[in-house]
Amino acid sequence: MAASEWLTLSQMVKRANISETEVERIIIQFGKFLAARNFGDIIKYPPATMEAVSLIADLYRQGWKTDEITEILSEKIRPAQEDRSIPDGLEQEVKTLLQQHDRACQLMDTAFELMMDMMADVLNLTDKVSVLEKEIKHLKKQVHALDDQRSQK
Repeated sequence: MAASEWLTLSQMVKRANISETEVERIIIQFGKFLAARNFGDIIKYPPATMEAVSLIADLYRQGWKTDEITEILSEKIRPAQEDRSIPDGLEQEVKTLLQQHDRACQLMDTAFELMMDMMADVLNLTDKVSVLEKEIKHLKKQVHALDDQRSQK
């Protein structure tokens, strides 16, 4: 996921319709569930974090306590974020690259086999040309010999 798709704190505040203080408090209390990442000097959150922040804010409004929310998040949000984690994404990218590498190697092997076949054909043709050149030389000698015999008669 590109850095431009991730959200800053101010972007989250605008989208969540929650006060900046409340969003900051949620981030401090539940940051381990929010998968923040540094992009240079800026901390950003994946788009899925918006859902988590909204859920947490709603639970607080309904009177839930921090411990109860932590328990809910442990069951609901963490598995969803782990499914979309950066290591998993990297693992998938590496698998894709390895598959592409394998395919490229197969194509290269096929190309090398074709080149070897073509080289064998070229060598075969070169041998035939050599044989024909020798035959032409021999025929030229015979023609000269016949011409010499005719001129002597």
